[in-house]
Amino acid sequence: MAIIGAGLAGLAAAHALRDRNIIVLEKEPRPGGRVYTKSAGESFYDLGAVFAYDPAAAPIALRTPALHHESERIGLFAQGNVHYGTSVRECLRQLDLAPHELDTLDAFETDPEKDASTLLPGAYRHLNSFFRLIHPGDMREYLPQRQHDAFIKFPTRHYETANGSLVEGLARPLEGRLETGVEVLSLTEKGGSVEVVFRRGEETHTLAARAVVCTAPAPVARRLVTTLTNDRCRVFLDSLRYGEGTVVVLGLEGADLADFSYIVTPDLPFNTVIKHRGRDGKPDTLFVYYVGEASEALSGLPHEEIVRRTLEHARALKVGALSEKTLRFADVHRWPTVGPRISPASYADWTDWEARACERIFLAGDYVFVEPDNVLPFGTTQALQSGKRAAESVRAYLDVPAEVEAFRSQTLIETTIYRLAGERPAFVQTKSECNISYYGLLLQANPSRPLTEYLLQSARESLWEYQVGFGVTADDSLLVLEGLLAAGVGRDVLQPKLDRLVELFYSRPQGAFHSLSERRAEIKGCAQGLADYWLGPSVYVSAHAGHLLHRVAPERYPQEVGACTQYVAGLQEPEGYWSSIWFSSRFVTTLHAAKLLGIHGERYRPQLWRATAFILSTQGHDGSWGETVLETSAAVLALEALGEAGTAALRKAKSWLRARKKPDGWEGEPMLYYWFETGPAEKMFFHCRDKGAVTSAWATLALANPA
Repeated sequence: MAIIGAGLAGLAAAHALRDRNIIVLEKEPRPGGRVYTKSAGESFYDLGAVFAYDPAAAPIALRTPALHHESERIGLFAQGNVHYGTSVRECLRQLDLAPHELDTLDAFETDPEKDASTLLPGAYRHLNSFFRLIHPGDMREYLPQRQHDAFIKFPTRHYETANGSLVEGLARPLEGRLETGVEVLSLTEKGGSVEVVFRRGEETHTLAARAVVCTAPAPVARRLVTTLTNDRCRVFLDSLRYGEGTVVVLGLEGADLADFSYIVTPDLPFNTVIKHRGRDGKPDTLFVYYVGEASEALSGLPHEEIVRRTLEHARALKVGALSEKTLRFADVHRWPTVGPRISPASYADWTDWEARACERIFLAGDYVFVEPDNVLPFGTTQALQSGKRAAESVRAYLDVPAEVEAFRSQTLIETTIYRLAGERPAFVQTKSECNISYYGLLLQANPSRPLTEYLLQSARESLWEYQVGFGVTADDSLLVLEGLLAAGVGRDVLQPKLDRLVELFYSRPQGAFHSLSERRAEIKGCAQGLADYWLGPSVYVSAHAGHLLHRVAPERYPQEVGACTQYVAGLQEPEGYWSSIWFSSRFVTTLHAAKLLGIHGERYRPQLWRATAFILSTQGHDGSWGETVLETSAAVLALEALGEAGTAALRKAKSWLRARKKPDGWEGEPMLYYWFETGPAEKMFFHCRDKGAVTSAWATLALANPA
C-alpha cells in the first residue's frame, strides 16, 4: 500500500503499518511536513511547528532533548506600546478600552454560549490578535467553541534541538521504504487497487496499491484524488479554507531582549513574535509570523528584503536592540497552507466518514482528526493520532476474507460521463463503479453464502449504498434487501432493516417512499443528492418497498403498504406502464408496480389489465422488447407477475433470451442514466452500462420459470 506524504500523519501511519508492504512518497526533499527543523551553528530552530511536541503522543519511545521553558509574560502591542501581563485578560485590561467594551469581553469569556459577534469592534480587534497566535483566520470564521481559544495563554516550551528529533525517530525505521523528492500527480481507484501516478525527477511512474493513505493538505488531496466518490468527503474538502503563513527567524546576539514569551499585535504588518532565549552563550531567537493577508503581502519579495522589513517593523515593539549589528543569522519560509479554518461549514457536523475519499483512499492529517468534545483538528498530536487512526482503518479494511475482497474489488457498472454545455456534449471520463447494491440482484439470481455475508457486512445506517461513499438510498437498499430475502435471510435480520428503511425514506403525509431521505442533512450516511429531480416521492421505490414490506411482515406495515399501493396506482401512465427517473427501461418499475397491486386481488384489476395490454402490445416480432436483454427480462418478469406465465408471448421471449446467451453469460447493456447541474447552462450526464453480471442476473431471473 502507499502513503502519500511524510509529515507526522504519514510517518505515524507508516509506523502503524510497518508490518505491511508499504511505500511512503514525499514531495519535499525531507520528511516531516510542517515540522521543519534547521540549524545555524549550534542553534536549532523550527520553521514550522514551534511548540514542543508531546512525546507521549509519539508512536515510538523517543530520547527527547532538554526541554526549555520561557517567560510567563506575554504581551499585546497596541496603541503604540506593548502591554504585558501573565494572562490575556491582564494584557487587555491595560488598554484604553471603554467600560462597555470590557463588559462585552467579560461576557464573552465567561459564557461559552456566546460567540465573537457579541464583541464590540475595539475589543474584537485586540482579542483576535491573541486568537491568531495559533489560528490562521479570524475568530468569527470559527466554531464558537474554538473562538474561546483567544483567552488561552499557550506555553512556548521548546526542545534544545527543536522538534526535529520527532521526525528523525519516526523516519529512521522507514529506510528503504520512504522516498523523498517524489511528486504524486494523481490517485485513481481502479477496481481492486489504486493507481498512483508520480514523478521522480524527469520520469513519470505508476504503481498499484491495495489502499492509499493520503496525508496531503486538503486542497492538495482534493486535486490528487480523481475518483472522489464519497459525496460527504467532497463537500467537506470543498468547504475547507486554509490560510497561508510566512515565518521569519532572527538569531540575535547582544540585543538585550525584554522578558516575554510572545507578543501579538493588530497594529503591525506581522501578527506574532515568539522569543526563545539563547542558552550557554547561543543567540536569542525571535520567530516572527505573518499570517493570511500579511503573508500574501510578502509574496515575491527576496528573503533579504523580508528580513530587512521585519527588523524595521519589529523595532516598534521596543523589546531590544534589533539591528543588522545584533543579527547573527536569519531564515524565511513561506507555508501555502498553515492550517484549516475550523468553521461551522466544515466541522459543525463532522463525522469520520468525511475522511474516506472513496473505497480504497483514506485521508489523514491533523485536519481530519476531530474529537466531538474538542474540535481542534490542528497540531502535532492531532497529526500523529490521525495517522494512527487512518492506519487502523486501512488494516480493518484490508484484513477481510478473500471472498469479501473479491466482491468489493469487482465493480459491476461502467459509467461514461459527459459535460453538456455549448453546442455539443464533451466526453469527460469513463470509470468503473458499483460494488454493493447491484450485488443484491446477483444474489437474487444466484443465492450464495459468501455474497450474503458480504452484503450484510457492507451495511451503512443498517441499509445500503450503490458503492462505498455514495451514501445510502432507498433504491440501493431495496436491491440488497430483495437479494437477502431470496437467499433465505430471516425476518429477524430483515425486519430491523425494513424499520430503518421506513424511518429514513417513508413520507407519511405523501404515503410514499423517497429515493433520498428527507433527513439526509442530519444523517450523513444518507446520499445527499445533486439535482432537484432526484428529490420527492418515487413511484419505483414506493412500488418496490411496498411489495417487499408485504412479503416480509404484512401485519407490521399495513398502513405503509396500503398508502404506497394507492400512490402507485394513481401514477400509472395512460399507456399502461409506470416510469422511473433512473432507468431507461419502462418495465422495471412496471414489474414492481404489478407485484404491489397484485396483492390486493381484484381491486386494481383495471390497472393490471392495462399494464398487461401495454407490455404485450410492445413485444417485437422476434419475441424481444427493444432487442435488449434487460428490457426483455423485465417484461417477462412483469408478465409473470401479471398472471401471464406459460403464454405464447412468454415462450417466444424466453427463447429469444436463451439464444442471446454466450458461454460466460449475457453481454452487458445500458441500464441507468442521470444528470446534475454544475453551473449556469452546464450539466454532467452519467451513462451507466452493465459489464455483464447485472444483465446476466436479470436474464437468469427471467428464465428461472421454465414454462
